[in-house]
Amino acid sequence: MKQQTIQSKGFTLIELLIVVAIIAILAAIAVPNFLEAQTRAKVSRVKADHRSIATALESYRVDNNHYPEQGVPNGGGVFPFASDVTKVYGGDGPAHAPGNPAIAFRLSTPIAYVSSTIAVFTDPFFKGFGLGNTSTVNDTRFYNYSGDYYYGRIYDASQDGAISTYAERVQLLNQKNHWHLRSRGPDGAYSRRSAGWEDFLVYHGQPGTGANGDGGYGAIYDPTNGTVSYGDVVRFGTDGVVK
Repeated sequence: MKQQTIQSKGFTLIELLIVVAIIAILAAIAVPNFLEAQTRAKVSRVKADHRSIATALESYRVDNNHYPEQGVPNGGGVFPFASDVTKVYGGDGPAHAPGNPAIAFRLSTPIAYVSSTIAVFTDPFFKGFGLGNTSTVNDTRFYNYSGDYYYGRIYDASQDGAISTYAERVQLLNQKNHWHLRSRGPDGAYSRRSAGWEDFLVYHGQPGTGANGDGGYGAIYDPTNGTVSYGDVVRFGTDGVVK
């Protein structure tokens, strides 16, 4: 009796290429959607953190009749309020003293207005220290806060101009904004304050007029410009729009 030999057939090269092509197409669709979902989740977390901090700031004001200062006094005692810039933002970066930012300390000691300062102040869009950016604001893992603009904010002559101009500006900021919180947003960098920060803070409801056009609308993150786009995720003490 003649025995029949059964030969097993493998995949042809064409079949393998088709399978690889299908996998590549599915990956090309799935990976961007996954990254978009990650970005949207981080934006949602930032907004939730800012809501918690906003509640703490208002509670602090009720108890102290003013919002917490941004700075840490260095004993200068001059106007504008002299502060130790290395302790303002915190976060162990080369431009800062180790630890939490000053605002986190003020909202946790002696009264805990927020339950966990490290968790609620850590920016999920922080990428790392020393990324070639010399900005003190960028070189921190925490959200940026400014409040009590008149006495509690750092004066920087290179960015803020003459003291007389600064004095007028901070009075307006106190009236219109009271305070602001910023996250870097998906682009991973804070908008440049030196290119129109007063426009960003006070006139954010109008187009920007900064030197680089990055004040106003351009300084606020908007997902309709692309989920990963320019601008900061911001919360203000008031609407901040001059009418």
